Amino acid sequence: MNILSILIKNNYFVYACCGNNQKLRENIDQEKLNNCEVIDLNIKPIDKILYKLLLTIDSFAPKLRMLQYFRFASLINLMNVKRLIKDLDQQIPVFFTHADSIMPAVPTFISHFFMPRQWVGLYVQPSYQSKIQCGLETSRIYFNREKNFALPSCKGIMVLHPIYQKFFSKTIKELTCCFLPELVNNNQLVRTTINTELLQQIKENAQGRKIISILGILTSRKNLPLFLESAAKLDCQKYFFLVLGELRLTELNTREEDIKTIELYKSKLKHNSYIDLDYYISNEEEFDTFIKLSDLVFLHYRRHPFSSNILIKTMAYRKPVIVSKGYIMEKTVNQYNWRSVTDNNPEEIAHCIQELVHTNYKIDESSYSLFMEDYSPERFQSVIIQACSNFNKEN
Repeated sequence: MNILSILIKNNYFVYACCGNNQKLRENIDQEKLNNCEVIDLNIKPIDKILYKLLLTIDSFAPKLRMLQYFRFASLINLMNVKRLIKDLDQQIPVFFTHADSIMPAVPTFISHFFMPRQWVGLYVQPSYQSKIQCGLETSRIYFNREKNFALPSCKGIMVLHPIYQKFFSKTIKELTCCFLPELVNNNQLVRTTINTELLQQIKENAQGRKIISILGILTSRKNLPLFLESAAKLDCQKYFFLVLGELRLTELNTREEDIKTIELYKSKLKHNSYIDLDYYISNEEEFDTFIKLSDLVFLHYRRHPFSSNILIKTMAYRKPVIVSKGYIMEKTVNQYNWRSVTDNNPEEIAHCIQELVHTNYKIDESSYSLFMEDYSPERFQSVIIQACSNFNKEN
């Protein structure tokens, strides 16, 4: 919605399509946006046949050495886009707001037939260091997707951290790659509701104690067992621990052990915590509310080499954080003199929490100002417009 609004306000007429067009139309009506039209995908029987054929190819392709890191079914979303622009006008350029779900992991001599004539996109999760979290196979698939950025039709890519710019400048020499700051502005375009009863309940349960939180979808990488083990080492009279989100443990090698650890510490922390492992934070506004409620946010992820929108949100609200060493989140924290980076050690994490609370740690004003300037709505808008300015004027 933010990108759509920016394009419209800068005199672009936008055809928009997403996974929930009904909700998109409601949002557009609510914000009274003009100069745009929501278009629906009309999938034909021949399309469904092609999709099944691609899925069949993928069922045996990984077994063949030459095709091991290609996924032909990844063409499906791009084929849908091709269908949309064919029904409109082949000359219309395309803005991929999530290029990750569009870029096909197929040889470029195939993909270039399906690409729009001109396109730009926001690319969220590059292959840079992705092997750490995803493994070699997925990392190589990501790399094959990124080869599409070298196609002449690609007029630019936006990434969420400057280190990704350096990465792509080395791998694709002619690529225009811009750093797009993640959105941190608190004025949501689409107003939503928050669970005020839950908010009040947490405040009452905390009874003035410092609130240390872990929020969002609780996957294995969120490191909930480490958070709870660290929490158990702290004084229950001074600290209150908030765990709010959906538990989704998928790694079979650690799932059973993690669940045992979580249940053990839930019992130990029953007097100084609010733990709901089946709560879906339904919108950004509610997520922001729980960040504002927190005194410190735990972001010490397992094997997470990428950036984090939660980290950027937390910093926008001037909250100290705890992140792991060695990856992009540490670079972001250090760049703005934030706190705190620790090893994967409950004792050290507990000590960091104590230090931040007892010293009444305050975010440095100059660091905060620099951060907010880098992640301002004006900067976000300027990068969007800069990317679109690369489209050939005759088209």
